[in-house]
Amino acid sequence: MKILSKSEIFSRQYRRSARRAKYLAQNVFLDYVTSRHASFIVVDDLKGRRHIVLYRSDKPIKWSCDCKWYSTKLRFCAHILAVNLRLNLDDELRMKIEKNLKE
Repeated sequence: MKILSKSEIFSRQYRRSARRAKYLAQNVFLDYVTSRHASFIVVDDLKGRRHIVLYRSDKPIKWSCDCKWYSTKLRFCAHILAVNLRLNLDDELRMKIEKNLKE
C-alpha cells in the first residue's frame, strides 16, 4: 500500500490541507477492505460532514475522495491526507489493511 510519509503530507505542496488533515486524522475510520480496495470514513465534526476515501490497488490513481474539492481539482484533499496521516501513525491499522490488499 502506497501512503505518503509525514514529511510529504506536511510539505509545501499540501500546506493548507495538511493543517486540516492533522485535525481530521483522529476521526478516520476503516469502513471495509477487500483484495483490491480499502474504504475509509472521515468525519468532519466542525462542518458536520462525512466523506468516503477509497484506496484502489488496481488503479493508476490509487486515492480518491467523494468531496467536492477532490472531484473538481483531482488533487489530494484534506480527507485523503488525513487517512494517510492516520496510517502513518497507526501501524496496526496499516498492517491489517496490507494483509488483505493485493498489490
